[in-house]
Amino acid sequence: MQTLMQLIILIILINFFISISSENTIELIPESFDSREKWKNCIPKVYDQGSCGACYAISVSTAFSMRYCIRNELSEIINFSPQNLINCLSGCKGEFPDIAWNYLNNSGITTDNCLSYKGDGNICESKCDFNDIKFNKYYAGKTKFLEDENEIKKEILTNGPVTSMMYLYNDYFNYKSGVYIHNKKYQNILGFHSITLMGWGIEDSVKYWLIQDSYGESKGENGFIKIKIGDDCGAGATAFCDEMDGKYNYYELDTNKTAINDGNEIIHETKYLLIILSFLLF
Repeated sequence: MQTLMQLIILIILINFFISISSENTIELIPESFDSREKWKNCIPKVYDQGSCGACYAISVSTAFSMRYCIRNELSEIINFSPQNLINCLSGCKGEFPDIAWNYLNNSGITTDNCLSYKGDGNICESKCDFNDIKFNKYYAGKTKFLEDENEIKKEILTNGPVTSMMYLYNDYFNYKSGVYIHNKKYQNILGFHSITLMGWGIEDSVKYWLIQDSYGESKGENGFIKIKIGDDCGAGATAFCDEMDGKYNYYELDTNKTAINDGNEIIHETKYLLIILSFLLF
């Protein structure tokens, strides 16, 4: 009987501390956030993919460009080359973003200044457009998969943009401004589309993801689009980025720079407290 009561007390304590940790973590996520506002010197280039199925290359290189700039506290962003991914990975046929992140981890990527976007190509060479530019490569960390809204928001808030995928419907191309909500009259799925999640917010009581698209600055609001969170187009349902695994020397992160780490400290402290309580009870 005494053992049963001890077990019940322990379960209650565990649930209590977990609820506190969760509440503190959620409270640290603001109602709205825009990566461009937090990291003004790291705003990436907006591309127009044209007739090439290069959204995977543009979304991943865009996210990595900004994340690299943030990590290294650069005064000016280095835009990495989606053309490099087109040449060496999947051409204009399209690809899943996690495959592109894996490529950045294993093979690296050069700069847009070295290889500018052309919208075609499948010849993989370690050669820039001009001979006077050096072909340098930059490597990403291991691919990280995110599948929870708050988890995705915490990642963006702490380390910068991530990539996601969505179903592409005809009505998406009618978007001008405001929050895109898929019109169910349009049921024909044109394909999958890879996008860069830059932030989130609320407009007219509708929660949205802020994305950087790959259809040029004439699309949406200078190349940026707001998509309803939870919309059946699937934007933001899952996401990919690279881990801060310390593998490369530019992965130095001061964990005191962002408030989101406070929630993690609470969780770690809770774990230690629960271990102590279990010893006291048993």
